[in-house]
Amino acid sequence: MKLIQLTHNQIEIEHGFNRRVDYGDLPSLAKSISKNGVTNPFRGKFVGDKFVLSDGHRRYEAIKLLKNKEEIKIPCIEVEEDEVQRIANQLICNDGLRFSPLEEAEVVSTLLEKNLTEQEIVEKTSFSGTYVSNLKLLHNAPEKIKNYIKEGVLSSTLVLDILRNSEDYEEALRIIENAIISANSEGKEKVVKRDVVKSQGKQNSWSEMKKIYKKIVNEKEALNTKNKKLFYFAEQLMNGELSKEELEELFFYK
Repeated sequence: MKLIQLTHNQIEIEHGFNRRVDYGDLPSLAKSISKNGVTNPFRGKFVGDKFVLSDGHRRYEAIKLLKNKEEIKIPCIEVEEDEVQRIANQLICNDGLRFSPLEEAEVVSTLLEKNLTEQEIVEKTSFSGTYVSNLKLLHNAPEKIKNYIKEGVLSSTLVLDILRNSEDYEEALRIIENAIISANSEGKEKVVKRDVVKSQGKQNSWSEMKKIYKKIVNEKEALNTKNKKLFYFAEQLMNGELSKEELEELFFYK
């Protein structure tokens, strides 16, 4: 791989290739580049006299903000890679601002469309099999659910938790919208796990148990002597005193 120096106008962006939507704080990155130069080389290949970018899109957008952008020398590496590897490298070579789960889901979907199996994607990206499955689940979700994530109403993590525990996307959407109503009724714009639990008419028993434990310990509330063993078991759980082996011994027949 040969390192070459190019200018901004010698680099070309392939429309639709880069899956990044959120470029983060570009002005701060532009300021850093103006002061320190481009320290991490761009990657791509020449098509005619233009260098088609594979990796470095966020830095490219930051350079566009600089008045002296044509004076910036950009170190570039020409790489030989097939189209599948080029797509996968969006995840592998992403050393700066990480893709959001939605953006990663778009890349994984593109790889699946290129006839890669989930296992082959795991091997190429070093993502876990569970994470690849989750990204596939997220990509296939209705746009309405994805928009809630983009708007910051729910996190991707919470949405995935709901999707994994729902019968289908219709049920997941119903749970999400009920949770939004619950959160809004308390004057909140962002939905958290507690809002999902509350909207389903359930209690967060773990949270309530911790409150009761605090009452007994700090406020010297009387402990029901009939349930001492249960209390001490709960105390061990909350304090992380029980190992996996001890829990298995409690719950499983040997």
